[in-house]
Amino acid sequence: MKYQFAEFVFDARTRELTSEDGGVQLLQPKVAGVLAALAAAHGQQVSKEDLLRDVWNGVAVSDGSVARAVRLARLAVGDSYRDSALIATSWRQGYRLNVPVRILEALPGPASGGAGEDSSRPAVGAAGSGTPGQGYLAADAAGP
Repeated sequence: MKYQFAEFVFDARTRELTSEDGGVQLLQPKVAGVLAALAAAHGQQVSKEDLLRDVWNGVAVSDGSVARAVRLARLAVGDSYRDSALIATSWRQGYRLNVPVRILEALPGPASGGAGEDSSRPAVGAAGSGTPGQGYLAADAAGP
């Protein structure tokens, strides 16, 4: 699926987050999973339990793993916990996107090779090095 929200286009299949200025970030798989879950909810609350089930596939991880993935998703969209213009936290309830979300493209089934297995992309830090305009956000948002 491809989603448009605020000044971003997010392709959940490729994990690419593109800003309106053309900058592209390749998100770490768990971070992309969190952003995809929030976008798919269209502004509705997504609980931590929903994220654990859908993004971590029910694997037991610490609460910090979810919080870290959300923090990195916020970083990717230029948001912060204190100024959560795009990704809001409802204390002990979950998370949601604070902006309208449009589906740009709905594709059936997973992409060949699956998300997170594209070794042709450089794995660089959030600040980016490697390919101009493309950064890899976070090494691993904890958990398997």
